[in-house]
Amino acid sequence: MPRNSGPVPDAKAVDYGIAITPAQGEALARFAELIRRWSRFAKLVSREDETRIHERHLKDSLSLVAVLAQLENPLRIADVGSGAGLPGVPLAVVLPEAHVTLIERSAKKSRFLERVAMELSLPNVDVVCDDVVNVTAKYDVVVSRAVMAPDKLWPLAFRILRAEGHMMVLDRVHDAGAGPPADSVEAFPGGIVTRRSWSQMPESRALHGVLVVRCQAS
Repeated sequence: MPRNSGPVPDAKAVDYGIAITPAQGEALARFAELIRRWSRFAKLVSREDETRIHERHLKDSLSLVAVLAQLENPLRIADVGSGAGLPGVPLAVVLPEAHVTLIERSAKKSRFLERVAMELSLPNVDVVCDDVVNVTAKYDVVVSRAVMAPDKLWPLAFRILRAEGHMMVLDRVHDAGAGPPADSVEAFPGGIVTRRSWSQMPESRALHGVLVVRCQAS
């Protein structure tokens, strides 16, 4: 078992930008602690991020809640390249009516995700240890965070999305001075971009991006 390496800020001190219950705040705090304890064993987050998991990772992940709220519930969500469970686990915590599948090909990270689902008692989460190219299930929404460029992810997401399903990508531009890249419509064949927004991350020059692509009706 990975060793404990120092304090993590209390989730109650973090403004996630959405309303959460005390139980959900506690679950997010326990999730952050699990990430910190397992990080060096499973290479989950950088060492400098171990004490800023709430602000750097959980708050970022939960920015998708407002976007998901515009869709019909309950939802079947797939988190592709889930890694440390971001954004899938925070979404599962605050959206208990949704079912979240964490797709991760690394055996170490998959074991961590299984541990998270068990310790946080998340019946709406399951873990698939495999490459997304081998997944055959269909989902209403595919989410992903900093796994690959959106245009590279789109063909993989499109294959497992239901008709008129949505791909939601969280990405970053670390050099805010260069400005965000433009997304070409041609990069998403069979899909239409319904949202593209950028905002400055706190205490960083990085730009935080949210991209939503909807499968077009055939």
